[in-house]
Amino acid sequence: MKFDITVQTPRGNYNFSGEAQLTKNAQSRFIEREFYEKNCPKGTIPQGDHHEIELLKPIIKRPATTRLHIHVHPRTKKEYVCWTGSLPTIKAAQSLFRMWCVGTAYALTHDADFAPLYKGDVEAFLTLMEETYLIKII
Repeated sequence: MKFDITVQTPRGNYNFSGEAQLTKNAQSRFIEREFYEKNCPKGTIPQGDHHEIELLKPIIKRPATTRLHIHVHPRTKKEYVCWTGSLPTIKAAQSLFRMWCVGTAYALTHDADFAPLYKGDVEAFLTLMEETYLIKII
């Protein structure tokens, strides 16, 4: 399923496009297994149905110092949302992509990683971004 999201910031809008791709098991993943082995805490590699979100539109004009949560596949060079948590449903993938887009817009406008601000609750994160930083999905 394709997602197109526009995020409004005080410095302008950012347009993101991604496609959630369902895989049924570890052998059919689009992102290489080594990524999960390296980045997932022991015993937390997603099992069974799992969505990976490929970025369909590259992010341009990004500060070299800004850490963006993007994983580039070493062989195909395709870009994916860098996320190691389980995304078993399209609803979970869509929620994650919304959070990632707002967080990435924050990173691009503040030259800072959004991860320390995300506490595991997507809606609370989106509220924080809108009320504190004036960053929201439009």
